[in-house]
Amino acid sequence: MPAPPPPELVQQCTPDTVIPQRERVTYLSHLATRLGMSMGLTTGIGVIDHEPVLNVIPLVWQGQPRRKAMTVGCRYDRRTGAWWFYRYDTGEAIAPANELVIAAHTITATIEETPT
Repeated sequence: MPAPPPPELVQQCTPDTVIPQRERVTYLSHLATRLGMSMGLTTGIGVIDHEPVLNVIPLVWQGQPRRKAMTVGCRYDRRTGAWWFYRYDTGEAIAPANELVIAAHTITATIEETPT
């Protein structure tokens, strides 16, 4: 599957830029619902640089190691004509936005592997 464009090729928003957010918010909401089915995770929609993101936060129970949270973005790739989830901190592609099972599995596995 083709990767989304690198972060430097994605148009950044400014306060006067109007970018429709409907699809982005819809995909992030569906991903939040899918991740909510996983034990030990909670999610919340936030905004960074005028774009909605999904914060995926692992819950900590007594006796378990701490795990690092992840911020997930969603961007449109004009080359493939598809929306993609990506790691906000690295720009690394996660999965196409219509592949919720793959995206949720990738995010969960990454969080499990990443201690704080």
